[in-house]
Amino acid sequence: MYLNVDIFKERGVELPKDDWTYEEFVEIAQKLTFKRSDGKQVYGYTGAIDADLVNTWSFILGDGATPLSADNKKYTFNSPEGISGLQKLIDLAHKYKVTPPDFGAMASEDIVSGFSQNKTYAMYSAPSGDSSGYKQLGVNFEIRPMPIGNRGKPFTVGGLGVIVVAKHSDKDKEKMAMDFANYLTGKQVAQDVNGYYLAPGARKSIQVLDPISKFSPFVADTYFMPLISQWGQIRTMLHTQIQNAVLGKTSASQALNGPANEINSILASNE
Repeated sequence: MYLNVDIFKERGVELPKDDWTYEEFVEIAQKLTFKRSDGKQVYGYTGAIDADLVNTWSFILGDGATPLSADNKKYTFNSPEGISGLQKLIDLAHKYKVTPPDFGAMASEDIVSGFSQNKTYAMYSAPSGDSSGYKQLGVNFEIRPMPIGNRGKPFTVGGLGVIVVAKHSDKDKEKMAMDFANYLTGKQVAQDVNGYYLAPGARKSIQVLDPISKFSPFVADTYFMPLISQWGQIRTMLHTQIQNAVLGKTSASQALNGPANEINSILASNE
């Protein structure tokens, strides 16, 4: 969770602790949703909901749900935990009213400018890469773990980036490619190229610099998206359902139960 410290100071709100709960987050977001004397409206929270992003999924997973079973053979997002988690995301817009009117259909670049330049969004959830740009711009921001839900601990969502070396008939070229891939995922490249890493490294030997280092403590509590070929298709289907729920077009239960049969059919074809 990104926090605009200037807006917190403007409203006299203390920055949250790392173990803040969803309920504490809502209370803070409500305090940070206000209209300035010049008529400009400020919102306590926002986040991008897009087919290629999982920036807001931590609220859904925070109650204990996962999209698929551990073996990636069954759809599980429609569990009671998933439905209660999605309801928490929906409530930010419709019950607590701490999000902008277009929450659910906002472009990431508009959120970034609203957070950093216009200062109309006090908090938003996004990957670690945004922080490097903010540091260069001198934005007064802080980072916190995502608010704790019924899972009982901070929990976030992410992806694992990999570099693949294709098999080659020329073993010398294959070794050169492997050596280069090893360099691009190792600690030396971070020393050679300032700001190279935009996320914590998968290897323990990699030491990332501030502000990326602020995200390193969250790695242990990160759920990584399923590494299966059908995940892009499934994620796109789920995006439509989640977006419709956030926009008030369907309920949390209907949104997560709706694609169950189709997703399970897709997963069955992988066996």
